[in-house]
Amino acid sequence: MPVTMTDHDRNDVDAKRPPLRPLTKLFKPRTVAVIGATERLGSVGRSVVENMTAAKFPGTIVGVNPKYASVLGIACYPSIGAVPHHVDLALIATPAASVPELIEACVASGVKAAVVLSGGFKEVGPEGAALEREVVTRARRGGLRLLGPNCLGLMSPMIGLNATFAKTMALTGSVGFASQSGALCTAILDWSLARGFGFSYFISVGSMADVGWADVIYLLGDHSRTQSIVLRQERAHMPERSRRRGSGGPLTSAPATRQTRRRMPASAPQLPALPGFERAC
Repeated sequence: MPVTMTDHDRNDVDAKRPPLRPLTKLFKPRTVAVIGATERLGSVGRSVVENMTAAKFPGTIVGVNPKYASVLGIACYPSIGAVPHHVDLALIATPAASVPELIEACVASGVKAAVVLSGGFKEVGPEGAALEREVVTRARRGGLRLLGPNCLGLMSPMIGLNATFAKTMALTGSVGFASQSGALCTAILDWSLARGFGFSYFISVGSMADVGWADVIYLLGDHSRTQSIVLRQERAHMPERSRRRGSGGPLTSAPATRQTRRRMPASAPQLPALPGFERAC
């Protein structure tokens, strides 16, 4: 159910707020590198480059792939260390086995945020889980924030950021949405576009190896243009510190069920009733 906070509640939450590392580079980057950028049709690397450019991202976009000097009109470099610009955010679209070394290279180059779009981690078994732990260890050792792995990515229509391999871009609105399921994100996105509804942020958290519900709620709760937050969980558990947002406004959290995994999520009809979920202009 939506929760509305009083000033006393907000002060109490701020006092208890966990020391979360900044997420600015992840959600408001100025330079984005697509690691695994390619012109191969049907590939995630190509889709991400196409989406970033089509969204008219106002910052710098570069590719990283030793096979290309340019990809779809953007400069491409053989490694993240060879990029002549300071990179804020790395979007990783390469096989799982390559990700630990790529995270290490990002850390060495001063990158502070990454989205791991690749699958093949804990969702595939013990070996994948061990690989995911290695990725997280290297990221945390270097102070790098990590979204994913095994996620669709993130969108911020307000700033022209489409760091996903989705087929379409969300419209601009005032609801912050996050889900563990990339497939469910796609369903909600299609649903919202058909009805003209928009989002401030649209986030696929994936396996939540690093960035989790607490990070997302505090980020969205402190975002002045987000009036409501909707979360879609695969499991019903949420840490106590995540249950209230940093600024006033409703938060709706709905765990997935067997039934809603097979069809449009039950939370979808509730969305237009939330403050800020107006039709996009």
